Formats: sequence, structure tokens, C-alpha cells
Amino acid sequence: MKKIIKYGLLLGAGLFLSGCSSESSSTKPFNSTKHYTQELKAVRKEKYKKGKMLNHSEMKLLLALEEALRGKDYRIVLQTSLGAFLNHKEKKAFLAVNCKRADFVIMNRFAYPEAVIEYNGEGHYQNNSSLRDDIKSLSCQSADLPFIQISFHDKNNFEEVIKEKVLPVLYKAKS
Repeated sequence: MKKIIKYGLLLGAGLFLSGCSSESSSTKPFNSTKHYTQELKAVRKEKYKKGKMLNHSEMKLLLALEEALRGKDYRIVLQTSLGAFLNHKEKKAFLAVNCKRADFVIMNRFAYPEAVIEYNGEGHYQNNSSLRDDIKSLSCQSADLPFIQISFHDKNNFEEVIKEKVLPVLYKAKS
């Protein structure tokens, strides 16, 4: 139970400090003791369960990416906040991307991102997904970071799509 509370606290504090809290759009300071106390109370009250990080087709894409990058100086980071690798001196601009998640980020051996891969699964085209994708795409473009979209329509030939879309970007980055 202590482990669950510890990790829940880390997650809650991390989201709060990163600007992913509901407080992020208010005028209250991010380090509000009152807000931390409310989050701590909520975390203590709830029981968390670990969940699956990827669905079947996302896992299939991850395995294809790993195979394509085997033996190369790249690593794949899953479901990470754009704020982890996109910096901006303006708080409002930073907060606009900080809570958006990249499905896959390919980073080089020095931990710099080389490409962002957005997997558009079958459920992707709902609600405001195109607006979120535009924010992700434009912020990556602004940082000269390739933003590659892969559709669920390609789920039976991920290897070919990776050869056509991902590897050329990585080879270009090395040259």
C-alpha cells in the first residue's frame, strides 16, 4: 500500500509541477500547498491499478520500430510529454504542449529527440484529435523535429512504413 501511495504521489506531483493539473489554466501558483494537500487527500483515498501501456496495434508498431532500429544508436521512449523535450521560455507556450503526449519518441544516444511518431489508431479520429495533432505537429516543426504520423490503416505493413517514413528521417539527421 505504501508503494502505491508513493508512486501515486510522484505521479500526482509530477503532473501538477509539469502544468498538467487542472490548476494549470488558473491563476493560482503551481506550488500551492493547498493544492498539494488536496491532491494528497485524493491519492490517499483512491486505490490505483496498473494498466496496459499499449494496445495491440501500438505494441505491434513498437516491435517493428525496435526491429528497424536494432543495432543503431537510438532508443524509443513511449507516451512521453512533449514538455519533456520541447522547451520554450514563455510559460503559456510551454503549457500548451506540456500535457500533450507523444506516442513514440526516437532519441539519439545523447538523449536528444530525433523524431516523434504519432500513431493514429482506430479510435484516434474522435473529438478534437485533429486540434491536438496540429499542436503537436506545429510545436515539433518549430523545433525542427520531424513529426511522423502513422495510420492504423498501415498496421499490416508497419515495417514498410518505417522504411519509407522513419528511417530516411533518421539517416538525414545523422548526415
